[in-house]
Amino acid sequence: MKIVVALIVFLPLVSPAQFAVPKVDPCADSYWSKESNTRDTRGDFCLAELAARTVNQILNIMVKGQALETSADSFEMKGVDKKSETQTEPTFISRNKTIKELNDSINIEGTKFPLKPEKVVEMMGQVMLEENARGIKTKFGTFHEWGDDILKYKSRYGAFGWVSVSKIFTCLSMGVCVRFIPTLQEQSLEAWMNSQEDEGITLESLFRQSFILNDGDVYKTILTISNTLSYHWRDKNRANLPWIKKLSPITNRWQNRGDTLGSWYHFFGMILFGYYAGEVPAKAVASIESWMSIFAEGDVEAQEDMLNQAGAVVGARLAKLTVVWKFIGWKNNPESKQKQTYLDLEEDFRDRIHYEIDPNYSVTSVTPRNVFNERPTLTVYKITIQPKNATVPHTNCTIELIPKFFGQNRFFAENKNQVVTSLDPINGTEVRFTSLKSIDDLRVFIQCY
Repeated sequence: MKIVVALIVFLPLVSPAQFAVPKVDPCADSYWSKESNTRDTRGDFCLAELAARTVNQILNIMVKGQALETSADSFEMKGVDKKSETQTEPTFISRNKTIKELNDSINIEGTKFPLKPEKVVEMMGQVMLEENARGIKTKFGTFHEWGDDILKYKSRYGAFGWVSVSKIFTCLSMGVCVRFIPTLQEQSLEAWMNSQEDEGITLESLFRQSFILNDGDVYKTILTISNTLSYHWRDKNRANLPWIKKLSPITNRWQNRGDTLGSWYHFFGMILFGYYAGEVPAKAVASIESWMSIFAEGDVEAQEDMLNQAGAVVGARLAKLTVVWKFIGWKNNPESKQKQTYLDLEEDFRDRIHYEIDPNYSVTSVTPRNVFNERPTLTVYKITIQPKNATVPHTNCTIELIPKFFGQNRFFAENKNQVVTSLDPINGTEVRFTSLKSIDDLRVFIQCY
């Protein structure tokens, strides 16, 4: 459903009469471009035919409540009872499963932004600088656009209202760029991906390899990556494709679970559109896609939404960098290629997973006190920690206080980590936690030596 979200947004721009399609030939399902030309007359009409049929199917969905299922090369209407993924709530006690089994069965998506867009652009600039030194010159590239023939047809007959939307946007919204706007370097890039070690492909290495294959054409560099990733996105067995396990994580997920291909594909798809359309239009499309995802599937995919927004920024700023590339002196910074420089995958999931309660310590709290003379109002929590007896480790202790879903409140809490000399086994030791938000569940982690 999400693949046609963009077309739904632009339905008001076209009238019902514009859904009529001239019978050029039945090529919407079968057409694959064999050239990398930026103008392709037959491909234009075939793509427009596919878009028209998709719009009609969207209307059927709205009217009949059907769901859209995609096949390898076409869209097919079927009644589908789709169950959206649910996130398991952690609990502390289970009579039937061990804690490890419980944690192995949950799928938690992080709330922390997984990468730094400006650092990703710096990394790409460093790659271009190094490859320029090897003789590959940076080029902006020429975009794929609708040809004159289909634009004349639209003007003459009033059909193809969606041709007012860019060809790149139309292809991306349906996930068919590899069929209608290929670079012909997709197979070479996939072969390289298959040759890499497990989790060995990084954003830097994939961008570099595509940059080399496309002789420094930055537009085709991004398009080749997007096309290669999207080629298999409808494959129901895509999680088991050989090169999927070659991709390193770029999202914050518990134990790196989730849709690896989807995160990479969405990120580079939005980089492509940001490179073409600019930051504001691309971020608007990313936001609409997120809201339509919730509306259509009832599913919030926080990490994917963040990557969509980040991709819009990266693409737009990479375009600006490429335009002025030959006029600036890019500073050599090899450290910008390190994953830890542009990725932030250190989210703490301890507030959301299962734990055994340690029987050696008792933890009690008093009613929190609000400090009203502060702006904004602070809430102070007092927690008393007491070893059950003197033989329990209670010296040189580190106390970590983590509220439930701390990732969402990470900017609203203080005193997360506290160090105490010792815990009093007789009277207990009081620690305090200050927060700008009320907390339903505060977890206490104790480590003593």
